[in-house]
Amino acid sequence: MANVDWEDLTRRALGRDSQDREAAIQEAVHAYEAAPSRTGRTRLRAILRIGLADRDALARTLATEEIGNFGLAADALALRDRLDDAELMVRLSAVSSLGQLLGRRARRDLLVLLADEDPFARRYAAVALHDALGAEALPLVQKAYAVEDDELALSGMAYVLAANGDAAAIAQLIELADSPYPRVASPARSALERIGVDLDGPPHGLPAPGFLDGLVGM
Repeated sequence: MANVDWEDLTRRALGRDSQDREAAIQEAVHAYEAAPSRTGRTRLRAILRIGLADRDALARTLATEEIGNFGLAADALALRDRLDDAELMVRLSAVSSLGQLLGRRARRDLLVLLADEDPFARRYAAVALHDALGAEALPLVQKAYAVEDDELALSGMAYVLAANGDAAAIAQLIELADSPYPRVASPARSALERIGVDLDGPPHGLPAPGFLDGLVGM
């Protein structure tokens, strides 16, 4: 795609057909990937910025995802406008992209998601905060964990704390793993597997002796 018609892609990104707008975003990404250039990146970013404000949720999701891959720190303000988007996937994509563009400077954006109305978003934010900030995230997650009442969100927060040696959080995960609701039990079991707790191992599913010693400092 050496000769990219960026004007046409931009026109389509502003068009009336939602599927064609989505296709224009995808084609613009592929065009830039095939022939990267400074001008191409500028044009791609402009199309992605259009997509951020699209009335179609899928187009907004595509744009928020890709701007994390091809945008610049200057795009952070536009991404922050999507943190209160009506669609959960848009909010998650926006925070993920802010993390890619800003690194540790996305701390306050992740904290916005940690207070999101959707429990899946709060679960996602707890893990993302730990990925971005490491041990610095622990008091922030602990504060949210102390007042959280949704089991799905608790599974993510407990995972972060358990992975850093919090025995009470490990016990919380073990309890959640026995939930009759797959949306709760599945992520809890996955979290336990990640930190090395074998539910079929020692009595009551408790970690083997010395387990916490290996986790401290992770």
